[in-house]
Amino acid sequence: MNDDLLTTFLAVVKAGSFSKAANNLYISPVSVMKRMNTLEVNLDFKIFERNSQGIKLTPAGQSLYESAQEINTLIVNSIQKARTIAQDDKVTITIATSLLRSCRPITDLWSQTRNSKFKIRIIPFEDDPASLHNITIRLGKDIDLIVGPTNEDYLMNNNFDFFNLGDCSCNIAVPQNNRLALKKKLDWTDLAGQTMLLLKKGMSPKIDELRNDIKLNHPQIKIVDTSHFYDMEIFNYCVENNYLMECPSIWENIHPSIISLPMNWDYTLNYGILSSSHSSKEVKEFISLAGELYLQEH
Repeated sequence: MNDDLLTTFLAVVKAGSFSKAANNLYISPVSVMKRMNTLEVNLDFKIFERNSQGIKLTPAGQSLYESAQEINTLIVNSIQKARTIAQDDKVTITIATSLLRSCRPITDLWSQTRNSKFKIRIIPFEDDPASLHNITIRLGKDIDLIVGPTNEDYLMNNNFDFFNLGDCSCNIAVPQNNRLALKKKLDWTDLAGQTMLLLKKGMSPKIDELRNDIKLNHPQIKIVDTSHFYDMEIFNYCVENNYLMECPSIWENIHPSIISLPMNWDYTLNYGILSSSHSSKEVKEFISLAGELYLQEH
């Protein structure tokens, strides 16, 4: 059972329904149902009885739930214990990576160095909200760091440290079938009559600033909210509906049906290395070395 299925399964049982679990995980009920269907197919037995009143664990599902709770508690401790037991001259740095939050800007540079103190372990994850949340709460446990755009809320949270690799500019992601896709650069007049997808109010101070700018000064632009941080499903949604969206310039070639165009404005996003404020001195040393190496190259 992978982390996403385990997290979703526990959330469904705790919430008592797919829809409530979806709200708690910031994903759609359809995504929750798909994951639970996948889990049942993988296990080859039913874990839920579904009826008009909701869901109920089968006896097999109840047994699985009890074991899953133990697994969820033990997994981090087991990894930590194993890492402590392992006698290795090198310090292992575990980096979480995904399509939208790639570690390659750091690891590609690090591979060119002759530093023999550290070795890097990569943990892949999906960009959906539940997976991103799961990775974030594992920082300082079995995950050391993640590289990518970072919401300001993390920067003000004492549980996290942030090494700034330099703010990245906000571009406009334009579906290929949109008339603006033929342009090289955009300004506000180009966006008149267009629909732009933004994070819903309260999720990002910088996006809230952009939202207020649009409402006050560019009311001819229609805003559509998304309930969670961007993942590939959001890009697909924009393509299907011919919506624009703001996106970091580092995601320039992230989707084959979307063109990322520079915009004539001053909006930027924080980009850097996010880690736990309780990281070991070795992890902090690696972040400092890798971060400085990146800044020298850029």
